[in-house]
Amino acid sequence: MAACLTEVFLNPIAPNVTHYATFQSHNQKVLSNENGIFLTYTYQFDLQTAWTRWRLVRSTDGGKTFSVVYTSPEMGSNAPCIETDSENNILLVCTDYNDPRDRPFYYYRFEAARNYTEPRVTTAKYHASGKFSMYYHEESDLIYLFNHYGRLIVLNATSGKHVLQKDVMKTSGDNAMTQYPHVFVSPDGVLHHAWTTQKHSEYMYWDIHYARSNDGGRRWQTANGTGLPREFKPDDSGPSDQVIMGDEFDYHTWLTSMVVKDGKAHFAYLCQTPERRMEYVRLDLGTGRIDLRIQPFFRGETIDIYGLDGFFCTGPGTSPLYYVARANLTHVGALVSHDNGDTWHDAAISEPLPNSIYSVGGCRELVPEGIIGTFTNQYGVYPDTIAGDVYFFRIPVPEVTYPVALLVLLPALRRVILKP
Repeated sequence: MAACLTEVFLNPIAPNVTHYATFQSHNQKVLSNENGIFLTYTYQFDLQTAWTRWRLVRSTDGGKTFSVVYTSPEMGSNAPCIETDSENNILLVCTDYNDPRDRPFYYYRFEAARNYTEPRVTTAKYHASGKFSMYYHEESDLIYLFNHYGRLIVLNATSGKHVLQKDVMKTSGDNAMTQYPHVFVSPDGVLHHAWTTQKHSEYMYWDIHYARSNDGGRRWQTANGTGLPREFKPDDSGPSDQVIMGDEFDYHTWLTSMVVKDGKAHFAYLCQTPERRMEYVRLDLGTGRIDLRIQPFFRGETIDIYGLDGFFCTGPGTSPLYYVARANLTHVGALVSHDNGDTWHDAAISEPLPNSIYSVGGCRELVPEGIIGTFTNQYGVYPDTIAGDVYFFRIPVPEVTYPVALLVLLPALRRVILKP
């Protein structure tokens, strides 16, 4: 480990499971509440159907050990996205590939009062897709789901009932179709949406776009507030804000993460040009202009970020902004910005890992443990092998390191571990 850098605590919690165990890391798959750390992963993979079986697991000792809370009853879904509410309930959404007619989202509510047993399950028919994004907004008790056909579904988190369903975008534009969505709700209640598109008739991730809504998804605007038409085109032929540069359309561009902080939308994406480009982009939500682009290297002093996966993590107020991803090829590392993206510095680095680090994802907000996340350490390249180990990781950060005296005064913080 490099001198003066925080150590990343690593724990291989599920050895020799599927290579896609933490797939779709743009969704939150790990969280912390007063009852422990919870995360999801897939542990079985069917080569013929590409269907998987998933688990929800829990740790009550800061991530040192995990026990199984729930196992999906049958094959048919990727690892679900999860959220938690003020009552420490676990809110979980997954698709069901076994039902092509109804194409349902399954919404699971695991109640803390029942020790997370016998979840209540409700179904949102005709909306599911293989790629989707989820965000729980606690103040309104609403769950926002975007599928990769450009449709928004809003559910009441307590009842599971529909509040809104709306086709925000057309499925296709002149050049590309909708693909991986990202959704985020900022502290002011504004709904933010970013997405990657795929070129027509070709495996090529074409471009990346952004739009926002001030009324929970009913009407949409560009970053500067210009109104967007109903069901606007999702690609560069449409009117939404474009994140990539003009010379990048002939190369895969893949949005890894999006977050909003202090009036700015922050993006990280990989562009697979012959000369590598790992890019950080900042979009000003007042002017609607990109006011900062860092490329072709997104790095600190010694930590170099490069990969298809990673995530932003921050806290309220003046908390720094972190970005966590594969670093220096064989490590998991974190960069930190104390000036809302103007400059980035080394924050943390793990020990080197064997094999291949895949699908790094984690919590959007800082938790008492610091930054928590997961990834799959793949043994080889598909289809030669379909095996990998699921890792949990934890990065202590100064902003959430509490004095020892508080651990006596506040039993709710009994799970805080200051150092592994």
